[in-house]
Amino acid sequence: MPRFTLRSLLLPALLSVCFTAALLPASARAQSDISVGLNNVPATEIRGGNFNAQYVLNNLGPNDANGSIVLTVTLDNATLESLSNGAGLGTVNIISDTEGTVTFSSMVVGLTIQDSFLVRTNGSGGDATVTVSVAFSGDPNAANNAASAVVSVPLRPEGDIEGTVLVDANKDGQVDAGDTPLEGVRIDLVNGTFRTTNAEGRFEWRDLFRRPYDMTVNLPENHTMVLPETNPFSVNVEDGQVTTVVILLDDGEIVSPARVSGRLSILRDFVQQDNPLPDVRVYNDANENGAFEEAELSTVTDANGQYEFTGLIPPQTLRLRTLHPSFAKPVDPVVPVREVALTSGSDVTADFAFRFSGAIEAFMYVDNDANGVFDNNGDGVTDEGEDVPAAALADGARLLSSGNPVSSAENSGDPLAGQIIFGSLLPAPYFVDPGVPPGWEISEPFEE
Repeated sequence: MPRFTLRSLLLPALLSVCFTAALLPASARAQSDISVGLNNVPATEIRGGNFNAQYVLNNLGPNDANGSIVLTVTLDNATLESLSNGAGLGTVNIISDTEGTVTFSSMVVGLTIQDSFLVRTNGSGGDATVTVSVAFSGDPNAANNAASAVVSVPLRPEGDIEGTVLVDANKDGQVDAGDTPLEGVRIDLVNGTFRTTNAEGRFEWRDLFRRPYDMTVNLPENHTMVLPETNPFSVNVEDGQVTTVVILLDDGEIVSPARVSGRLSILRDFVQQDNPLPDVRVYNDANENGAFEEAELSTVTDANGQYEFTGLIPPQTLRLRTLHPSFAKPVDPVVPVREVALTSGSDVTADFAFRFSGAIEAFMYVDNDANGVFDNNGDGVTDEGEDVPAAALADGARLLSSGNPVSSAENSGDPLAGQIIFGSLLPAPYFVDPGVPPGWEISEPFEE
């Protein structure tokens, strides 16, 4: 009897539930069909690097979707560089390098949301898979909720890295000609390989895929990074190109300023006299164009022909030139530039010597026809009556100034050719005494 009573009590309730469900309106049974698509994924193989893909999200209806709609992007053998939020409608969450989500709180029927995300293949070769999926608790049609594509990354290299490690010798924070290479520095690449610099401070990688690489410098003791400013740092390898990397380190040593000084003077017959050259500009021809520019380091000699540069930061090499007057001809150095290599605390003397460029030239010949004109056909054969150089006579010529012989002046001409040359002369009036022996006379007197 008790069992019969319980059954009779449950039966009306079951019937009531079934009856009520059968009477629900059709609109209450309908749900939202959320579909997702994937566009712009390269159909052919990509040689490393990155590309922009696009997700497309649709509410196919028949109702609005209210609640958490989560779109997920997942990658295999690739990295998610960035993910957009559907023109501001959704909230982005980058979960890891290979996964990210965009969450939408609602989506009205018929709405289409599309936006892009950046994918970077890892360059190691093989297939990179890109998948987008959507999850919504009120969606009965799971067949529309995922889309995927495969990108083929070929197993072949793209470019090279060539680098140099230098010590910032002059502590100016820039790469200069005086910076010195550093041997034995280990450089690690993100792909798990490393290189050690040679005697020239060089290192290299060949046959790398096109992509960014993080590079780490294993700093020697007491050394710090100058350039690049971060460690590790990133370098980009491009198709068929060589990426050049310059790493500048500070070795922690103290550098003392250097000094350069010197004197500009006049030489007489290659014997230095106490004749200074004042008010002459001395400059560092930094761009080696042989012309003074206002931006270049320079100074002017004092009354004693002295000049100096102080506070110079070594190591560096100066190419010193002078803006000397036209009457001064360079002697030491003959080429009017002096290279000066500076080291820490060095004090270098760099003199410049000149000689006066004035010269007197004369020619003596035997005027056989006494016509006052040198008549010689130049065939090397002396014909009768033809004039000839006064070879023996020219050797005795002297130079006079104010009636007195100039002791330092010597005839540098070729006496056998009747040539008289007195060079390295100060600006002044002179007289050439040909030293004519008895029995000879001068048809055309030498003029002062």
